[in-house]
Amino acid sequence: MKKIILILCSLFLLSPVIFGQTKSKKVDIFWGNPQKTSKKSILDDVIGYDESGFYCTRLKITGLYGMNTSYAIEHYNNKMELTKSVDLELKDNNQERDIEMIIHYNNKLLLFSNFQNKKQKKKYLFYQSIDKETLQPNKDLKKISEIDYEGSSNRNSGNFNYSISNDSSKFLVYQNLPYIEGENEKFGLTVFDNNINEIWQKNITLPYNEELFGIEDFVIDNDGNVYVMGILFKEKQKFFSKNKRDYKYQIIRISPDEDDLKEIMVDLNDKFITDMTISVNNKSEIIGAGFYTSKEKAGYSSSSIDGCLFVRIDSKTGSVISDNYKEFDIDFITQNMTDKQKNKVKSKEAKGKEIEMPLFNLRDIIMREDGGAILIGEQYYVEVITSTSTSANGTTTTTTTYRYNYNDIIVINISPEGVIEWAKKVAKRQVSTNDFGASSSYALAVVKDKIYFIFNDNPTNLYYSGKGAPATCGFKKSTAVVLVEMDADGDQKREALFDAKETQVMTKPKLCSQISDDQMILYGMKGLKTYRFARLTFK
Repeated sequence: MKKIILILCSLFLLSPVIFGQTKSKKVDIFWGNPQKTSKKSILDDVIGYDESGFYCTRLKITGLYGMNTSYAIEHYNNKMELTKSVDLELKDNNQERDIEMIIHYNNKLLLFSNFQNKKQKKKYLFYQSIDKETLQPNKDLKKISEIDYEGSSNRNSGNFNYSISNDSSKFLVYQNLPYIEGENEKFGLTVFDNNINEIWQKNITLPYNEELFGIEDFVIDNDGNVYVMGILFKEKQKFFSKNKRDYKYQIIRISPDEDDLKEIMVDLNDKFITDMTISVNNKSEIIGAGFYTSKEKAGYSSSSIDGCLFVRIDSKTGSVISDNYKEFDIDFITQNMTDKQKNKVKSKEAKGKEIEMPLFNLRDIIMREDGGAILIGEQYYVEVITSTSTSANGTTTTTTTYRYNYNDIIVINISPEGVIEWAKKVAKRQVSTNDFGASSSYALAVVKDKIYFIFNDNPTNLYYSGKGAPATCGFKKSTAVVLVEMDADGDQKREALFDAKETQVMTKPKLCSQISDDQMILYGMKGLKTYRFARLTFK
């Protein structure tokens, strides 16, 4: 699922400490000491925080060829020091459960796990709390959901997913039921309060064949209504793919006190939606935001977009309250391009050819306190390069290289009335090979009326003026960590947060997390065995 970020305040602030100096005057930064870990141990996520510090999950790789994994939960104090690490072993009566996730919710650490009974053809979901002092699971284990996959293979046993309402009062467990060829799409929903007490449960059968409908997203509102978004194809798909553009977005509203499903087709006349995410605002209106191209181009595969869209829908009637679009003009499309690239695009325009912008992936929606929203996307793609060589003795060797490209960030600001006020790019070029982009992409913080992006960059881009293409960050020793501040008008200021060479670690933006109104936890590694945390406090 795509991540939804609330601009509303968090609950706790960390204790004050004496901060060191940074190159940026917008942020105070406190570095914890370097700490050692096994090269077969990977930080999984920063899951939560309270007045004592913050909590993380760690993935441990074991067994032959790293085929087995296990989880540990860790606590760090306000000095970024590891105070406790506990390996989680979930075994009852010789039956071992698999960890689904660990979250910090309602100021509690909650562990969700599953057990698959292959004889009875059932998969069970369990919940239990974790003691914050010992980091051990408490003895309040409770089964909260199950999937019956009788008639399906053990590999086709279904799975569980989750969503939390904007005000954190409702917790949704979504049951993705086993796929059965020729049958209609089915799923289960169980809604809980913030103490994980069940409020309502339903099994849903949609009026669409499994091969025609693919679920993309689901959210729950503050009243406990659930909205499932999917794409409805005209013809059966051999493989689930949006490359063949013969589909429409469909939203299904499921209410606890209504027997009938509310089907909402998102049809935007001459616009064809290439990607969309949904949220629900405090008025229980469905918010849809994404990218589009023209319907004339919808008959073939395309990796480009014409503009962005924002739609407000009345969740009860299904009628569109407002729909707004912003087409990307030639200046916006050619921003951050080399002169050669710009000339090529402008030449196409002069010849009357269609001009499009490369495809961006939706990353975040920030819900503004005034009812507006900010949509954030990032250009991301993987190049697969295969080469073959033959040795002197005739042995042929094939090598495959994966190049991970994380480029410009796009930021789109939408007013409370649903009008797209502006769209801006944050220039970025990150390229790495065979590492899944571990040090690429960006970390995001929302502080008052400003957005902050933090990412690894080529140091020469600190002086980037917007002319031509930015230099590529290849993650060498000279890599700098950049802070880009964007204000309410979309104006940007770019500066060095710190030099990666000085801190002796490479920042991992995907594992950095905003933990309060004005604080963020930063994570970096030196090699495979040394890591450091830092706490950023935005001024």
